[in-house]
Amino acid sequence: MRERLAELADPPPMRTREARAVRLAGERAARRWTRAALGLTAALAAGTWLATAITPDAGEPASEPPPPTPTAPTAPPNPPHAEQHPLPRPTP
Repeated sequence: MRERLAELADPPPMRTREARAVRLAGERAARRWTRAALGLTAALAAGTWLATAITPDAGEPASEPPPPTPTAPTAPPNPPHAEQHPLPRPTP
């Protein structure tokens, strides 16, 4: 049992990679992410341009502004009923 535990406790020797190989792998990954980001940006720009180009008004501004949207009336700051009917005070 001790021999088996000793074998498990002693890890096998690991090979380390050369610094050049690690650096090249990191630079390759950085180039890949940069190209992916640029490709996504270009695809979004092309999609936006295409959507603008095929719309009926072709991106021209509206001839007149849209009508204002209706809003609910606001309440007065001090409602008149608050001063007319004060709350009764509790009796001790």
